[in-house]
Amino acid sequence: MGGKQKTKMKTVIFFSLAFIFGSCRQENKAIFNSENEKQFYTNFEGWGYIRIPLIFPYEILAEDLDDNWHLKLSHNSNIYYDINEIKKFAIMDSVILIHSSEFIHSSIKNQKSKCWFALIPSKKIEMAFSNEVDLLAYVKQYNIELIKWMDVQSAFYQFKDTGCLPWIMGCGGI
Repeated sequence: MGGKQKTKMKTVIFFSLAFIFGSCRQENKAIFNSENEKQFYTNFEGWGYIRIPLIFPYEILAEDLDDNWHLKLSHNSNIYYDINEIKKFAIMDSVILIHSSEFIHSSIKNQKSKCWFALIPSKKIEMAFSNEVDLLAYVKQYNIELIKWMDVQSAFYQFKDTGCLPWIMGCGGI
């Protein structure tokens, strides 16, 4: 085979493999209520960040895989602004549970630092706890007894590769 034929063959193989790998990503075919909702639950990246959608409006963001995964809070802005260094999370019965490796210090005097969180978007509840025992005691009222934690990076790869996570509409979830 001549040089031109080898180059042409390599090009054909490259584009064939790119097509095959590109088509492996599952597309979520759910019918969303709006384009904003669809973008929220299907985009895994934006300008300068990667993301994992939780339950609207909550999302976990990072600049890259080795960066600080964080979540901005929206309802308790007088006490906590965001959760940094997120290592694992769970979504169970429309409750978002988060464990951060970084303690968040409250602006309230003499209050303990927090690194365990329960967010309930439908009720606009954002609760913070000093330990997992207190978190578990709180979520029992929502019939959550055992938390099935997800590693943040594993969840990101699953979302990026499949377009789905268990709680996303069209993926077996909400």
